[in-house]
Formats: sequence, structure tokens, C-alpha cells
Amino acid sequence: MALHTSGTSGLVNTRFFNTFPQNIDSLFVSLYRKNVLKRTLRSFFPINFYDGSRQRYPRPAQCGDPIGKIVSVKVGNTGAFFQNVVRCGNKWICPTCSNHFKGQWRNYAVNATQNAMDQNMQVLLLTLTIPHKATDNLGSLLSILTKAWVDLSRLLKSGVLLRPYGYGGLIRATEVTYGKAHGWHPHFHVLLFLDNPIASSDLDTVKISLQKMWTKYLAIRGIILQAGRVKIDVRPIESPKEAGYIFKTQDSNTPDHYTPFELIDAIEGRLADIKPNHAKLLIIDFLLQTKHKHFADATKEIDKFATRPSKLKRKHGGGEEGENQVGAVSLFEIPTKRYRQLQKNTDMVCEVFILASNKKTLFHAEYIAKEKPLDNN
Repeated sequence: MALHTSGTSGLVNTRFFNTFPQNIDSLFVSLYRKNVLKRTLRSFFPINFYDGSRQRYPRPAQCGDPIGKIVSVKVGNTGAFFQNVVRCGNKWICPTCSNHFKGQWRNYAVNATQNAMDQNMQVLLLTLTIPHKATDNLGSLLSILTKAWVDLSRLLKSGVLLRPYGYGGLIRATEVTYGKAHGWHPHFHVLLFLDNPIASSDLDTVKISLQKMWTKYLAIRGIILQAGRVKIDVRPIESPKEAGYIFKTQDSNTPDHYTPFELIDAIEGRLADIKPNHAKLLIIDFLLQTKHKHFADATKEIDKFATRPSKLKRKHGGGEEGENQVGAVSLFEIPTKRYRQLQKNTDMVCEVFILASNKKTLFHAEYIAKEKPLDNN
């Protein structure tokens, strides 16, 4: 019953694996990367990782593991999901939890932008970066970037720079890529909401003002920009769909700029210019340096345009962590021992979700305890 994803175009609508676009190939890639990540973390921390309270593996190394004796496969209005499994909730490195998180925030950004535009407001996309070298520490870069942003956002909220246009709120997302030549490249994507549209002729003036203040706040923290090196980009959002760019999916289209998820591929030898052992060290470094860092946020002004995403909980629950599961139908149950076997077979997990999402009977004695699901539709 192996599912071969090459050239497949069938759609999968699941809650746990909320990918864009939602198709079999992207689901397969997320699950495959997740298994590689878990193996890597467990081999790197063989005696468990001490987090200050108890000894255990890092959370992403436990994501998807079963809790108790039975794992249920359920289906609701929005698709299929596992219940009674761990979900790590790591938005930075876990391929499946990150997809779920980004999916929620992408919808939030698109809906907020749509409602703002309906009220004749304008939304600008800002990209904020800092210069860096291959030897720079990711945690230090993120700290400098965040502190400079706090100063700039405070200035934006005051309305001093935007007095003719009116401040309407902010949505910020953090993105980190890696390049062999220049190392870690953290940067912010920001949606800036304005009460009044900016004329095309004034856009350059706004950009120069923002660049001047960004340069100042970086200089306070010892980052001196060379003349002519623009580290802030400003462009108007033309359609609500463009706002979803700040929460884009896992792969980068820029040469020599790899997302952490592509570095997981490098562990398997799928990137020519990054060796597997080097990729493992980069993944561990990324996991440790991003711990307790904020991935995304929005100001309270945005809440009048769209409903803020619920916090992605960790603990137990797998697919939806117990939220919005009212009316979900249990299709079948899988004993923990067989579920652990199923976890290792990415093809089979994909098939479970495809069949379950369509409420189709799944017969496979090796993995499924019951021959007949509870729902025969």
C-alpha cells in the first residue's frame, strides 16, 4: 500500500499538516523531514537533554510520539488528525508544527489585510535585515535585530514618522536562512497598516526616513552600516494574498540561502554544498539559539480586522490538541506498538491521512487493530 508521491496532484485537507499548497507531495516532504529531524536529535542527545526540570529529549525529537496505549485517527470538518500523540509546538524547526502555526498566521495576515483594504487603508511590507558574517552567532544576531525592532516599532506607534498617513497596526514574522558564504541570516518581515494611502511619489521619502531610523537603532547596538548598503525594503501590498508572503512555506527560492528545513535535507545528503555532518551541527545550533525566541506577533490594533490565531499548545493531543474537535468522528484506533511502526513509514502515514480525510475504510492488519472503522461513510 505504499504511496508514491512523484507527480501526484491529489488534495489532502488536514488540520495537523496545514501546508500550502495542501497536496500529497508537501505532506510527504513534511513527514519525511520530521522523521530525519527526530533521528538526528535523538542521536545527538543520546542521554537525553536536560531542560532544567527533568531529563528528556528536546521537544521536536518527541513530536508525534504516542501517549498511552491507543492512538486514534479522527476526522472532522477540516480533515483528519491523530489523537493521543505528542505535539512539540516548535514553530522554528518542526516541519509539521511549523506548517500548522504558519497556516494559522498566514490566514490571519491575509484576512486582516483584506478587511483593512476594504476600509481604504494601505498595507506596506517592510523587510528588515542586519549585516552579518559567517562566524556570527545566531542568538546574538536575533537579539540585536529584536532590540532594534523594539525601538523602531515604538517610533512607528508614536505616529511621528507616519503623521500624514496614520498608524493602523503591525504584524511581524521572523525568518532565518543560512548561506555557506555569510552564515545565518535572520530578518523580519513586517506588515505595516496605514489609515491613509501613501502616494507613489511619497513612498521613497517614507523609505528613506525608515532607513535612517533603522540605521540609527542598529548603530546604537554597535552595527555600523556601510554607505549605500540598504538594510530595509519597503513596498506596498497590492492584494491581500501578498500579505501571506511573510509566513511562506518551508523552502527558500534564493540561491545559497537555505531554510532550516532544507538543512534537514542536507543531513540526508540532498544539498551539494553543505555536508551532512555540518548540517547536523547547524540544526542543533539553530534549535538551541531559537529557544524561547518569538517567531511572530501582532499589535492589538490588528485584532479589529481579524481574529488572532490561538496559541499553538504543546503537551498532548497530536492533530488539534483538543481544540475545535467537537463533532469529530473516530475512524479507527491503532495500538501504540503498531503506531510506532507506522511512524517510520512516511508513505503509509500519508495514505492514512488521505483515506481518513475522505472517510474511506483502511484495511491493513500490520498497523490497524480494527478491520472496520467506526464510520463507514
